[in-house]
Amino acid sequence: MRSERAESNDEGRALGPTEAERERTLPHLLTLPEVAVFLSVSPKTVRRLVSRGLPCVRLGRVVRFRQADLLRFVEARKE
Repeated sequence: MRSERAESNDEGRALGPTEAERERTLPHLLTLPEVAVFLSVSPKTVRRLVSRGLPCVRLGRVVRFRQADLLRFVEARKE
């Protein structure tokens, strides 16, 4: 069974968080096609929404989305 603590190398320094620790701290980021399915729109519409303020995470040229941000975005536009 894998330890919940960070692993260490031969010198005793921590290598970083375990996969379980990362899952507890980092949200799952959705891709643009996943967001298009989630919102029932085309990927082109998602790109337009990003240019108009849809919250996203930019990692270089890659764009990802947090589900919580998408839910807030949709809730703010309810009529």
